[in-house]
Amino acid sequence: ENINGIFENVVLTGGDSAANRMVVNDLNRQIRVAGTVISVAAFDGNVTLDAKSNGTPETYHINAPKGSNFDVTINDTGSGFATVRFDGSDDADLIVVNDDTLAVTGAATVAITHISTNEVVLNTAGGGDEITVQSTDIPLYIRSGLGDDTIRIGNAGSLTEIDALVDVDAFDVFGAGTSPIDRGSDTLLIDGRNDANTSTGTIGLRDLALLEGWMDVTGFNLSGAGISYIAVENIEIDQGEGSNTATITSTGLADRTTLRTRGGVDTVNLYAINGPTFIETGTGVDSVVVGRPITPTSVNEFTVNDILFGQLIINGGSEATGTVEGNDTLRVSDNGDTAADQGNRLTPTEIIGLGMTVGIKYLGFESLVLETSNGNNKLHVDGTHAGFTKIDMGDEPVSPTD
Repeated sequence: ENINGIFENVVLTGGDSAANRMVVNDLNRQIRVAGTVISVAAFDGNVTLDAKSNGTPETYHINAPKGSNFDVTINDTGSGFATVRFDGSDDADLIVVNDDTLAVTGAATVAITHISTNEVVLNTAGGGDEITVQSTDIPLYIRSGLGDDTIRIGNAGSLTEIDALVDVDAFDVFGAGTSPIDRGSDTLLIDGRNDANTSTGTIGLRDLALLEGWMDVTGFNLSGAGISYIAVENIEIDQGEGSNTATITSTGLADRTTLRTRGGVDTVNLYAINGPTFIETGTGVDSVVVGRPITPTSVNEFTVNDILFGQLIINGGSEATGTVEGNDTLRVSDNGDTAADQGNRLTPTEIIGLGMTVGIKYLGFESLVLETSNGNNKLHVDGTHAGFTKIDMGDEPVSPTD
């Protein structure tokens, strides 16, 4: 029955014993009823839904064709697992996510309120979509599809309202049965710059045996489930002004990763990179250690052989005008490695060699500790920075000619 233009308010309630699926609108403006394809116009009005299933899965499927304008209220009273799925058009969608709401502007204008649901899935398809996650108390799955998309996580520079998993898949395809392709320039911004408390977090590949794949972000005032992402080309993480600790166990292949720890007495541990990586520790007396522990229990033996496929740039920061500079320390350690490295070079701003593919550019540190492997190394010192420099050439065995 064609009700468009007749009713402005629609209320749909499902049966108790069925696995109900409720659909609002269609992106292609076609529906299939008993095998017959029917062309439809986009519904613009107010919809109230309750699938009301008794222990069986429920799906609320909200499609937003370009130019549509409607409101959806979901008040789920059933006991089944309830999924809210939003599908956008191939034009740019702007979506703001909060605990019980989705506010959509851009290609379409949609307001969705969902109560007593269990997860949200956003499929934004094509276009340069912008998704802002201010708060969420149920798992959120973002499938950003084609286009150069931006996902922002945090509310006014705080991550304390992210109380459930945020899962981002930015592969540049949309639709079932299509092999994923990663050819865009998607950006993920994780913003806790205004969190005043101490923040501890870890960033790294889920499977450290791979160069790319699913990345996990845990800690940083997020929920225990944290943030997962894949196929995101630009990642920026901002911590607040407390005394922060961040550990980067690895980065994705060719991903451009930026970490800012800001004020406070911060500690950064960096084990491995697979793309260009930027670390800024801001004000305060900070410490950065570059090197992967040789064993999981190793506390003082490292290797930098996993600093790969991109330059590592580390800025120790400086104090505000009129404040005495602290003793920011950078330690680059290959002391647990036994391979001999011959083409090593130290300059006032760069460290090259030691098994790294590109090397390290450093600035803003008062102290540098450089530890080479336990092999027979050669190091050319082109110069040192203005502060303290300590070079440890390892404890290789004495050669027969010594």
